[in-house]
Amino acid sequence: MDHIRRLAEPQHGLISREQAFAQGMTNEQIGGRLRRKTWERVARGVYRIPGSVSTWEQRLLATVWATGQGAVASRRSAAALWRIPSFAPGPVEVTQVRGPSSRYPALDLHDSRFLPEHQVRTVKAIPTTCPERTLFDLCGCVHPGRAERALDNALAMKLTTIQHLGLMLAETGKRGRRGTALLRQILAVRTADYAPPESELEALLLAVLDGADVPRPHRQGWVGATMAPVGRVDFVYREARLVIEADSRRYHSAWLDQQADHRRDLLLTAAGWRIIRVNWHQLIAEPDLLVAAVKAFRRQVAA
Repeated sequence: MDHIRRLAEPQHGLISREQAFAQGMTNEQIGGRLRRKTWERVARGVYRIPGSVSTWEQRLLATVWATGQGAVASRRSAAALWRIPSFAPGPVEVTQVRGPSSRYPALDLHDSRFLPEHQVRTVKAIPTTCPERTLFDLCGCVHPGRAERALDNALAMKLTTIQHLGLMLAETGKRGRRGTALLRQILAVRTADYAPPESELEALLLAVLDGADVPRPHRQGWVGATMAPVGRVDFVYREARLVIEADSRRYHSAWLDQQADHRRDLLLTAAGWRIIRVNWHQLIAEPDLLVAAVKAFRRQVAA
């Protein structure tokens, strides 16, 4: 079946049992190929075309497939696939959402309770953690200095951005989860002078609240006052009379901008609103402060 060989070629000479079935093959036909040695079993449900070059990528893909659905190349293996300097091909590290599989036991397997589909890419035909998740995981498994260099290299290679790393931290970072503390520490230093567009800062704020399971506020709400109209605010919890303003340096660094912000705050306070102001650096370095403040204000209303 030439079409089987054509299917296997871009997959490092491999084909899975599921793919063979999708091509119309039966268990008996697969067994016949194994007996005639026109296929070689690499692991349960994973076969190699004889004559294909044995490579690290072939071994890694076989491991991912053998581990089971949802498994991906991760950590040092993912860093090597993304060509991040100092991470050479060699290690075989795989992450899956559930507990380790017995299909391919002699491997470095990792269990993650959180690995959404949007954190997975395909690199060289191998399901792989995206650059941001790869860097997050490296922060939990390699020397801090090496993880920091990997992050800087990934930024220089334009594999990712400060914004995307911030969103990954907000989405995936949890207290006690390996990699969270170090990535937060690294980004806190690198975001001090970062001036994000308004949309990026607001996306990070929402990601922080989502990660803490706090209901989202209304965006771009219009708020009135008793003495003068206030206009649009970034976020509002109307039932708690709470306004959240996301201050990007781009729009809030000039003296006149600061005076306008203070005047708006006074108008809102006079009308019975409470105001929380946050910036990018605060959301990266101490996101728990925003979460705690929002929860406290919302509890006061519920009490």
